[in-house]
Amino acid sequence: MRLGVVFMGLGVCACLLATAVQAQEYYRWRDAHGVVHYASTIPGDAVADGYDVLNANGAVIKHVPPPPTPQQRAAAAAAARKQQAAEAARAAQQRLDSMLLLSFDSVRSIERLRDERVGALTEQLRHLRERQNRLEQQQRALLARKAELKPAQTARATSIRQELDGVDANLKSVHAAVRSLATDRAATIVRFDTYIKRFRQLQAAGRVPQ
Repeated sequence: MRLGVVFMGLGVCACLLATAVQAQEYYRWRDAHGVVHYASTIPGDAVADGYDVLNANGAVIKHVPPPPTPQQRAAAAAAARKQQAAEAARAAQQRLDSMLLLSFDSVRSIERLRDERVGALTEQLRHLRERQNRLEQQQRALLARKAELKPAQTARATSIRQELDGVDANLKSVHAAVRSLATDRAATIVRFDTYIKRFRQLQAAGRVPQ
């Protein structure tokens, strides 16, 4: 009975030993001279060049590449940014297409809205430029009055200077509004031209309901 237990224990130990041997991993790497090495441990300086992990039968179970160089990391980051930009552009195009298909049924409908928007901006610009002209006339008149003053008329000069300061401030505000509105008007024309061009492309692709 005891002998059987001994043999059974030896069998279990042999199985555990075989399993441990099978689970053992080895490393294969190539040194700076091109010589291939095999060992159960790998030196730290060899990790930088990449290595293979082998099982007990010598089969490769994992390849560990060398860490990327700064140039490779920069290239990978640039590629990721390019990919993100492309995905953002596709998403923006999809949003534009959806808006066009939901909002318009023809190129003419886009043109009508464009003319309405541009016309409203043009009218606002006209009113602003009229105000600008009135302020510039007022400014010229004040400057002329100031030039006619005699040195002793200091109180009058102060009053005209205050009026000029107010006119100058109003002119500065109107000039900024004119520039902003003119930019908005030009951008609106470009935006609707883009809408029309894309809508025609969607029509050619058969994506616009008839």
